[in-house]
Amino acid sequence: MKKIYSFLFCFLSIQILSAQIPNSDFELWDNQPTPLYWHTNSRPLTAPAYDPYIVRQDTERYTSNFAANLYGNGAFKAYAITTFPVSVHPLQLSLYYKLSFAPCVNDLNYFEQDTVSVFVELLNNGTTVDTGYWYSKTTNFNYTQLLIPVSQNAPTFDSCRITLRGGKIYGGCGFAAAATEFKVDHLELIDSVIQNPCGANFTFTKHIDTVNLYNSSYADSITGYLWSFGDGDTSSLQNPTHVYAYDSPYIVCLRLNGLDSLGNNCANDFCDTILITHNCIDSSLICPPGSLCCYAPLFQPVCGCDSVTYTNACIATSFGGVTSAYEGTCVTTGIKNISETEVGIFVSPVPASDLLKISYTNNYSGNTEIRLLNTLGQTLNTASIGFEVSG
Repeated sequence: MKKIYSFLFCFLSIQILSAQIPNSDFELWDNQPTPLYWHTNSRPLTAPAYDPYIVRQDTERYTSNFAANLYGNGAFKAYAITTFPVSVHPLQLSLYYKLSFAPCVNDLNYFEQDTVSVFVELLNNGTTVDTGYWYSKTTNFNYTQLLIPVSQNAPTFDSCRITLRGGKIYGGCGFAAAATEFKVDHLELIDSVIQNPCGANFTFTKHIDTVNLYNSSYADSITGYLWSFGDGDTSSLQNPTHVYAYDSPYIVCLRLNGLDSLGNNCANDFCDTILITHNCIDSSLICPPGSLCCYAPLFQPVCGCDSVTYTNACIATSFGGVTSAYEGTCVTTGIKNISETEVGIFVSPVPASDLLKISYTNNYSGNTEIRLLNTLGQTLNTASIGFEVSG
């Protein structure tokens, strides 16, 4: 009951302020068509002859009769701007939107990239004194509420300017080209902070190139998850695990879709940067450089920063400039250290002076490398054999 009462209070507060944004539901259009009280870059003539009406009246609305569709025509980035007087400093701008990009657009390394954005400015004598900003590169198929916080620096202001900016891509991959479509409806200025009924969040653990993601989102009813791993792959699992192929920082995003207590759609995004690297992972797990690592257990495998499993930290730090490692064996790297008992190594002559003959039977197929170490774990020689079948 307390949650419903709070929602109703915020709803009443919204209705008091919503009249401050003229034509906030995009019900009024002139004959270009351009929504009244909004300036757009729709125009009757373009050269060359691109689709001129890139801000369109759309009947697929959130409420009332119409929404504005900022439609990418491949040449111009659609925009709609309105400026109007205000007497109360808003804390947030609320609006409802849908967003679709053409297939492949915004995929990692795809040559076409696009964004849409919303910019709200509080003005005093034409000078911007407070702002709020949001942008997105992620498709959102259902109308969901967007809440944009407005900074609270200025005690004096006289007007507000809102700028909606769509994408411009018309293309993508596949047989049929598609436009970026950014549908916007029902804008309101809010003078009290309301919490998004959907809250996306996650934590993660990382082991070399394998990342385990743990969802910690909330909603009255969660209807779906969409993970974007920053390398072009996605997942709809609640708690996915992802393996990265290359060393790089990756921006991982979770879009949470759900329902509020009244059954209305809600959505929220949360992103974090995850650094994948095999270099200098955690020096606190490694013996000081140059030491003999006398305290290192004789058999406690570590994964060196070159993605090779070593018998212990002493051998890792003594090999070829390896300065850091994880405790435990390397995983998912395709590199495997094979013990003597697994391959049946035969070495002759013993002792050897300038020539050593090594015979072995390998139970694994793959690229083989042989390293000759001294008693301190230092590499004396390396032989790269290349790909071998088992045997």
